[in-house]
Formats: sequence, C-alpha cells, structure tokens
Amino acid sequence: MHLCGVFFVIYKCAKNVAHWDSNKAAWVAACVMAGCMAVSVFPGMWLLRRAVNKDMERAAQKAADAEANTGKAKEEAQPGDRARNGEFMPPEYWTDYMWLVIVGFIVSFIMAAGIGANDVANAFGTSVGAKTITLKQACLIAAVFEFAGAIGLGGEVTKTIAGSIARPAAFQDLPEMFAYGMMCALIAASTWVFIATYFCLAVSTTHSVIGAVIGFALVWGGSGAVVWNDHIDAFPYSKGLVPVVCSWFVSPVMSGIASGLIFFFNRLCILRRENSTNLAIYLYPVLVGVTVFINVFFVIYKGAKNVAHWDSNKAAWVAACVMAGCMVVSVFPGMWLLRRAVNKDMERAAQKAADAEANAGKAKEEEVEPEPTSKAMKVFNSLKRAATRGLNVDIHQHVESDQTIHDMHAAAEVFSPETEQVYKYLQVFSACAVSFSHGANDVANAVGPFSGIWYVYRFWTISSTGDTPVWVLAMGGAGIVVGLATYGYNIMMTLGVGLAKMTPSRGFSAELATSFTVSLASVYGLPISTTQCITGAEMGVGLVEDIRTGVNWKLFLKQIVAWVFTLIVSGILCAAIFAYGAYSPSLTMSKDITKYKNGMTNVTLTLYAQLTKANVAVNTTFGPAYFDKYLNATIASQTKSLAAMLNTKKIGHVDPPMLIAQMNTAIKTYQNNSAITTGFNSSSRAYVPAGQPYAATTIQVQPWPQQVPAGGR
Repeated sequence: MHLCGVFFVIYKCAKNVAHWDSNKAAWVAACVMAGCMAVSVFPGMWLLRRAVNKDMERAAQKAADAEANTGKAKEEAQPGDRARNGEFMPPEYWTDYMWLVIVGFIVSFIMAAGIGANDVANAFGTSVGAKTITLKQACLIAAVFEFAGAIGLGGEVTKTIAGSIARPAAFQDLPEMFAYGMMCALIAASTWVFIATYFCLAVSTTHSVIGAVIGFALVWGGSGAVVWNDHIDAFPYSKGLVPVVCSWFVSPVMSGIASGLIFFFNRLCILRRENSTNLAIYLYPVLVGVTVFINVFFVIYKGAKNVAHWDSNKAAWVAACVMAGCMVVSVFPGMWLLRRAVNKDMERAAQKAADAEANAGKAKEEEVEPEPTSKAMKVFNSLKRAATRGLNVDIHQHVESDQTIHDMHAAAEVFSPETEQVYKYLQVFSACAVSFSHGANDVANAVGPFSGIWYVYRFWTISSTGDTPVWVLAMGGAGIVVGLATYGYNIMMTLGVGLAKMTPSRGFSAELATSFTVSLASVYGLPISTTQCITGAEMGVGLVEDIRTGVNWKLFLKQIVAWVFTLIVSGILCAAIFAYGAYSPSLTMSKDITKYKNGMTNVTLTLYAQLTKANVAVNTTFGPAYFDKYLNATIASQTKSLAAMLNTKKIGHVDPPMLIAQMNTAIKTYQNNSAITTGFNSSSRAYVPAGQPYAATTIQVQPWPQQVPAGGR
C-alpha cells in the first residue's frame, strides 16, 4: 500500500519537478520501500512495542482515575470542572454571544490566509527564488503538507497564545470579555499581516497575535494582566514578552551563523572544485543523511510532539535510524538514478535554450481567446483571473527592473549548473519537511485564538489549553493554502529574490539552517520565530558571498523595523478595537444588570415584608402596640428611599454600591428588630434578640424604644 502511495506521489505529483518516467518512479518507490522496511524492523518493532505498552498503561491509568472519581457529587462541580468533563453550559445566556463564534470563525480564516500569504510564503521563498520549484508547485506542496500537518499532528493540545502572554485570571469573572478580546486580536493581527504583506515585509504572524493580545489585556486589566517576564524552572527560565523581544536577535543570529557555515563548507568542499558535479554525487549520501536527520528530527520533535509525546532523545534516535536507511538507499540505486536525472535535466535545459535562441527572431503569435458573449461567463472569467493571478506572477521580474537587486545578482558567484541540479532534489525534500512541520505546529497555534473563543462559548470558562476541534484545524489549513495561492508572491519575491541571490545550493543551505535552528531551539526552549530564522539564514548565505554586495541591506533594515512594529501596531490596533466595544453600552450587559437590580430590590422588599409580618404577630401577643409604630415608620422610610433611588428618570443611573447599601440596611433592620422564638409551644418560651448590627450604611435607621417583649429573658 505504501509502495503504491510513494509511486503515486513521485510519478503523478512530482513529475513536473523530477521529470521521471514510470520505470524510474517505480525504482525509487521500491528503494524507499526497502529502506522503510529495514527501519521498521529495527528499531521500528522495538519502538512500536514500547509505544503500545505505554499507551495501554496510560489508558489503564485514565480508566482507574475515572472510576475513582465516579463517587463524587456532581453538585460540587465548578464551571471549570464541568468544562473538563465536556459538558455544555446552559445555552440561555450564551446565545447572545453566538455572533462572537461566527465573526471569530470568519476572521480566523482571514488570519489563516494571512499566514499563508506571509508566513508560509517566506518558508517557500528560497525554493521558488532558487527556481527549484515554481510558484504553482509550491502551492501544491503547501496544499498537501501544510494541510496534512495541521490535521494529522496539530490538534491534540493547542495553546491559545493568551495563556503565556495574558493572565487568564484577569478575565475569569467575565469570560465573554476574554472571547471578545481574542476576536479583536484576530482582527488586529490579520489586518497588520496583510498590510505587511502588501508592503513586502516578512513578519511573524505569531508575534502579531501576541502583540494584539497584549493590547486588549492592557486595556482590560492594566499591566497586571500581561505576563512581562515570569520566572520558570526550565531553560530559558523566562516566559512572557521579554523572550519575544529576545527572539528578534536570537533567531536571525543563530540561523545566520548556521547557514553561513553550511554554505561555506559546501562551497569549499564541493561547489568550487573542478569536478564539483562528481563530488556532489559522491557526497550525496552524506548530504541526504544530514538533511534527513535534521528535518525528520524537526518534524518529530516540533511537529509531532503533541501526538507522540516523545522527548528529544527518542526523536533523535528515530531520526538517526531513518537517516541510516535513507543513506543506504541513496548509495544504491540513488547515486545512479541521480546521475541519470541530472544528465537528462541538462539535456532538456540545453534543448530548451536552443529552441529559444532559434525562435528569438520570430514574431511570437499570441493566441487570442474569443471574448465570451454571455454576461455570466464574463463575470466568471473575471473572477477566475482574479483568483489565479497570484499563481501567474513572475517573482524574478524585479531582477531586471530594480537596479540594486540586479547588481546583487550580477555580483554573485556562479557555480556549475550540473552541480546546482544535484541540490534541487535536496531542497525539495527540505521544503516539504518544513511545510509539514509548519502545518503541524505554527498553524495550530495561529487558530488558537478562535479555539479560545469556542471554548468560552461552550463552557463559560477560560482555559489556556484546550482540545482544538478537527474542523478548526481544517479551516486553518484551507485558509493557508488560499492565502499562499492568491497573495504569497509578494513575500516570495522579497525573500526569494530581493534579500539575497538564491540558487539551489544557497537555498538548500538556508532551509537546512532554518530547520536546524528551530529544532535546536525547540529542544532547549529558546524563543525564536521561523520567519526571522529564514531571514537570518538568507543573510548568512549572503554575508559568506560578500559582506557588501551579497545582501540587500536596505531591505534587511526594513524587515528589522517591521519586526519591531509588529508588536506595536497590532497591539495599538487591538487595544483601540477592544476599548471601543468594551466601553460602549451593551444591550446584553444592560439586560443582565437589570435582572440583578430587580432581584436585589425584590430581596430587599421581601425582607421588609417578612420583618413587618413577624414582628406584628409577636408584638400583638406579647408586646406593647406602640413598638410597631417606630418599626413601621423605619420600614416605610427605607422603602420610600429605595423607590426614590430606583427612579432612574430623575437620577439617571444607579451605582451598584447604592443598591448594595439598601440591601445591607434591610438586613441590619431585620437583624436588630426580629426575634427568634424558642419553645413556641411551651409555657417557658424565650425570645432571643438579634445579633450585632451590620456596618453603618448610607441610610440612618429611625430609633425606637428598645423594649424586650413580655416573656423574654
């Protein structure tokens, strides 16, 4: 079954890149199958047995915990407990906030499209810029691997981002405001991401959401609602905003050093040699091994950690075993197939160049499509051109139109085309691995704000982590593909062409360094951004090329400024949107306040009525009649004061402390003037006077003679 799948992928999907016939595709699929079978024997069978045993132990422990908790009373469960048990809260109240879910879903899809247009585009920029794959092929790879990563490995436990930046406790009493804030965060972050994409600025979408969350948290709870720099026990011993700021410097520096070293040794040992093509083919198993190990470790540890629950040691062991199998396959028949593929590609390129030269003097006859006659077809064709425009953009056009980019590309060292062809296949694999892991990790984090909205709507409580539904992940994957296909060309043009010259060997170095940096940072918990990593990796390659002409310094400084402004702009924009809604009159809140006000008023009046009834009965039998006169006068005065306070036509607004004071006065009056009858049916009945009165309130109680009824103590 897997053999058929590999054959289908190679022959059907990758034929535009590899140009292989069915025989070659079958050979490669058989070799991959043999390698996978070898790996599955050892250590695959051992790891599988261990995984099955651990899963069974985990299931048994979960069942034991569930059985131990069955005897607990359900009445004691708090909203958080009900949420953990998967129960829905009563829907009467929350139907008023259904619009948050609907609008949040729409904005979340737009945010996912922004991730595709900016975040995913910068991951594929090196491959498309190096002409290893076309823009359409990049969209095809993203459609398969981003979607598969998001659905397959991204949905076990997704952070809502707010848990590490905003303090959920600040919103615990009003979770609906937290959901509204997350919706505002999506609106602000997606707006900034598309603005940055329009101006060809590669920014971190995660940092955009973080800045937006900081914005609405500051508006709601001040600086205390934001996690600035909390100490944690594990490395790097800090979480909050400070690590995010540190990532502006850590990410590009680490990836830049790694890519510079990789490209330097490739250039020294292979690219500048006279027999560079043969050297590249002979060293191909080593390059394959390093690439496979780094990318497989990257996928397993960073992408699949939520599903497999593997630590770095186990991920490294599995990556090493896969690396060994792939190295064996790449020796034979990999080297032989690679040499044949390179020769055929060079023959095809030479034939294409000869045809282009022969047809240079001929006038190109453009086929003119007949103009549609129906109005519906005209509208359809217009929509089709608009939807597919992003797939037909030539991102290399600025090489000729922009003098700075043209000079940078002209000054770059040119290596053997045959040798560059060897690196193409490595770069395609690296791009697929980065795309899959991005879908498994970053996409799930990007739809986290909507998961927070959905969780609040369902359970009326806040959780920094929660199960993300599959349909939410599918929405995120679909939005990414749409964004990359329609608007990804701007960022691909920036990072693939404008920042530094990219060729297959240079792009391979940048992508491998990015995977290595993110993997290393994931193991040690360092705060980095994939966007800033790929930017720094291209800078490292360009600096090794030439410190003056190898890098577009003006464009790089623009990227740095954009990274800083990402937090500022998204934070201010979200704060403005959140404040506009949070401090505006709310019909839903007004209804709730009216319910509380009417309820407290009824409780207060009920206390007065019960007090009058009880004391009249007691005093008529055992006490002087004038005792009721003062009590009734006090109750009448307090009732009149309560009625005047509730006349909002005159006073305009009732502050909560005023109504609370009225209730405290009623309780105080009840406490000071009611009697508890002990032994009512006996001849020795006793009357216990009330306890100490409440604290002084705004309304003074009219005094009356303090006499104990007959029969009292």
